[in-house]
Amino acid sequence: MKSGFVVIACSAVAAFPVLAANVITNPGFELGAAGQLPDSGGVEQWSSFTETPNNSIIQSAIVHSGSQALALDAAVAANFTIVYQNTGDNLTTASIENTTWNWSFWVYTAGTGTDSFTYQFMPSNSLNQDQSGATGAIAANTLVPNTWTLISGSFTTTDHALDPTLMKANFLSFPGAGTETFYIDDVLLESVPEPSAALLCGLGGMAFLRRRRV
Repeated sequence: MKSGFVVIACSAVAAFPVLAANVITNPGFELGAAGQLPDSGGVEQWSSFTETPNNSIIQSAIVHSGSQALALDAAVAANFTIVYQNTGDNLTTASIENTTWNWSFWVYTAGTGTDSFTYQFMPSNSLNQDQSGATGAIAANTLVPNTWTLISGSFTTTDHALDPTLMKANFLSFPGAGTETFYIDDVLLESVPEPSAALLCGLGGMAFLRRRRV
């Protein structure tokens, strides 16, 4: 009788799995008209902190999915651009710290040079950011030309001095980066959920049945 109760309870819990959610708003650059990306604050929307001319462009000619994608034009050799988004999803310090995060984005370039751009995913507090998380550089000659490539990874946050309530995604293009244009689309940043109640229930149920058999 008790073992039957365990099975019924677990079935009910399993109907409500714990799912992670992408904290990046507008991950595919679909919201807003094509054109130069403005510096609009970076909370819940993509912004460009840049010198002029602005070389961060939302365009529709080359996309991974949907109808638009970001283009970082490194041909402006004297320019730098930081394309960034601070998440505004009511995250708290407790939901950010001591958590594992998955991140990914798709990148495309037509060239085979040595030009590169830098990416960063990390905890953030307004325009400040904690220098822990994921960071790296993507060089054009490491990509298959004219092909979208998935770049992905994960990191685990710890206790941060900034007490962040935001997560941040950055894409940086610096002076002298070369003549390549990189296209970026479908950005993902999501926390890895703790084991769901359904999984814990299932493990508990198996332990209960094992004890019953003994």
